[in-house]
Amino acid sequence: MDDILLLDAIERYMKDQMTAQERTFFEEMRKNNPAIDQLTVEHLFFLKQLEETAGRKNYIHTLNEVENKLTNEGVIAKKNLKGKSCFNFKKLDDEQEKALGLLLKDGFDLYNKKFDL
Repeated sequence: MDDILLLDAIERYMKDQMTAQERTFFEEMRKNNPAIDQLTVEHLFFLKQLEETAGRKNYIHTLNEVENKLTNEGVIAKKNLKGKSCFNFKKLDDEQEKALGLLLKDGFDLYNKKFDL
């Protein structure tokens, strides 16, 4: 079987987009051919890793959005920003502690909203 067709079949299998007959045939191929079974496992792992990486990137992007919003609103001071989504505090005063809590809450809420969690 052509590799591209096989990868397409693996993805359709994973997404439950095969007919019952196709699914049965694919599962038989996996049982009878260890190379196809191994490729299926590897591809499913690869797709899962891609999904997790996208989730991390989206989370970082969300934190950056919240950081920019709170900086523009004057809730957090630019002097405390030391990089992307990185803060450097030697000692937190009450205002900074409140702002940091708001940042974390807004970031968490926005992340959950984006991913319908």
